[in-house]
Amino acid sequence: MSTTTTALSADEGIPVGLPSGAPFLVMTEDERDYVAERVQRYTDQLHLENVSDLAQLDLMICLEMLCHRWTLWLSRQKDYWGEDVDEVALRRSLNDYSGEIRQIKKGLGVDKVTRDRTKGSESVSQYLDELARRALSFGYMREGMLDRGIELSQQLIALLTLHDNCTDVERQEMHVTESDIIDWLRTVFVPEFQEVDLHFRTHDQRMWIRQM
Repeated sequence: MSTTTTALSADEGIPVGLPSGAPFLVMTEDERDYVAERVQRYTDQLHLENVSDLAQLDLMICLEMLCHRWTLWLSRQKDYWGEDVDEVALRRSLNDYSGEIRQIKKGLGVDKVTRDRTKGSESVSQYLDELARRALSFGYMREGMLDRGIELSQQLIALLTLHDNCTDVERQEMHVTESDIIDWLRTVFVPEFQEVDLHFRTHDQRMWIRQM
């Protein structure tokens, strides 16, 4: 990143565009590059459209640039023109402006707390991803019920067909009387069909409830 040896005056400043499109005059090429990098980073990250939000972003970048300038002056104990700096005044200004920057970042959602929340379980994207995962899991459960239901229905059809094609004696011997079929429905069809849903509720869905 390049810097100019001699800084320009405020009237001769180097213009650089802010997120809102407004020009901002800086004193060195280093400051111009610093502002341009900040503008690029924040606009890529935030995608703001509201005029008020853009104005706040403009202000935050301007304050950050001033803090950047004053930090450089403090490190050198000189300003751009080689004059001694008032260290106490600069540190006071840095402290005040840093507090203002933190408040703006919090309002725009670019502070660390908000970023961590956005990446974590409270984020909208995380909620939607989890919702999609659960919907997929529920869909698998329904497919399992359908598959098992078809299998059991085919067995029931076979039992009924055998019942219809047998004599009373044969039905007794092969256990396909009406009583046997009803008992099969109660002891096999219903519990095995419901087992798919029970497994889903006691495993996947139980974990959902714990997370709520």
